[in-house]
Amino acid sequence: MDKPGIGVVTKAQMVDYYAQILTKVLGNEKDAQMCIYHVSWQSNFGFCCELDNECARELAGVPGVLSVQLDKNFESENKYYGGNNLQSSTDLPDPSEAGQTTPIKTKKLFVTGLSFYTSEKTLRAAFEGFGELVDVKIIMDKISKRSKGYAFIEYTSEEAASAALKEMNGKDC
Repeated sequence: MDKPGIGVVTKAQMVDYYAQILTKVLGNEKDAQMCIYHVSWQSNFGFCCELDNECARELAGVPGVLSVQLDKNFESENKYYGGNNLQSSTDLPDPSEAGQTTPIKTKKLFVTGLSFYTSEKTLRAAFEGFGELVDVKIIMDKISKRSKGYAFIEYTSEEAASAALKEMNGKDC
């Protein structure tokens, strides 16, 4: 993918950006969100999604899409999509600095690493202490009807989203 324009700085914004691109092919934003199962957004820009050949060819023609490639790791249990952004263990950030995040300018959070058994009710309970929630949506696999392990949480204010990100980043739900 081409690097997105100004205004896309958080992972949640990047996922929204990718979903909008995929919506051009699928015609429905909810279907686009459900198809995406991995995003790359720090040095390499792109996303992994489940598409048939016809949709893949159509996606290749969308402005901003540089290439569409088969996922060679599709059946792999241990997927890694770091691309050229590999780090040695000595280059990893200090976990004690995790709480020192910069305030974000979005009301929507992208939550990943969820248990497949986490419900929207449980997720709502975990995040509602930071402010008023607009929406909690766990993304489900169409075929298995099971959670894909990620969700979108939207607050009424940027401050609530920032507080939730600061407190919940790295915690289990």
